[in-house]
Amino acid sequence: MSQYLNLKPVEFDKLSAKAKAKINLAGRMMLPKYDGCFCIFVYEDGVPLAVLSRDGKLVRSMEHIHCDLLRRYPWIGSQGFGKVAILGEAWSPSKDFAENSGAFRRHSTQHDLGFAPFDAVLWEGTALAPKLYSPMPYRDRLRMLGHEYAHPGPFLIHTPTPVVCEGAEHAERYARHLKAHGSYDGAIISDPDAVYLVSNGSAGEFLKIKPLLSFSLMVTGIVTDVGEKTGRPTGALVVRFKNTKGSKVATGLSEEQQANLEQFIGKIIEVQCMSVYPGEFGKMREPRFVGVRDDVTQADY
Repeated sequence: MSQYLNLKPVEFDKLSAKAKAKINLAGRMMLPKYDGCFCIFVYEDGVPLAVLSRDGKLVRSMEHIHCDLLRRYPWIGSQGFGKVAILGEAWSPSKDFAENSGAFRRHSTQHDLGFAPFDAVLWEGTALAPKLYSPMPYRDRLRMLGHEYAHPGPFLIHTPTPVVCEGAEHAERYARHLKAHGSYDGAIISDPDAVYLVSNGSAGEFLKIKPLLSFSLMVTGIVTDVGEKTGRPTGALVVRFKNTKGSKVATGLSEEQQANLEQFIGKIIEVQCMSVYPGEFGKMREPRFVGVRDDVTQADY
């Protein structure tokens, strides 16, 4: 498994009840979680050195953004900053995740692919394997990126205004609104006083809230296999979804359920997913089994 260069926000719903109780969302800053690909622009004394993915691979599709960043943020090259990294998402408001991801991975400049910066930090080490950090509070780092005012000009840089969170219900509404009205994956809820320290994020300084889609789907069959690495039998439920011949649902099943998949055939189950790919044959993205819906008599498809 690749080691990420960046701090990775923790999914709020995956925290324990004890951890959630310690976190007060009121007063935090909310920003969109873009449905694109994370990338890092690395500078030293204003000189562009590299564009990297979160796992340290060189990115060739985003080099056109260097000029916009230097025009937008001339302080990148000013005395006192030296080694600066701008963190954000390769993203376009007119593209879905598959389009953004496909363009991001190309080995040539993708001029219609934009960039949404959401942090500015320092780095040490080498430009191709930078160690990112910042003692500056997040609210001040965001201010440096101009998130509180609009910029004129033909920029491909997107800087939304932070929204002050009123609590968990407000955060959920905000995330659902974003999901329904653009190429967003939910919301990031950030502690305005947080410094930047690459860790497992267990302290909850940066949280992500990703509203999921939910469907009641008929199980039409099963598929079984043997795990390539473990050698153990694995299986998936085949469900009827849109106009596909059959969508597979493998995650969310316990070992006991995996051992007896036949019990689900002909039943309606609840399946949650991050999103649905467009088109009449579009599949669910990261589908997960939630449970049997004995209370539902009519499947969604």
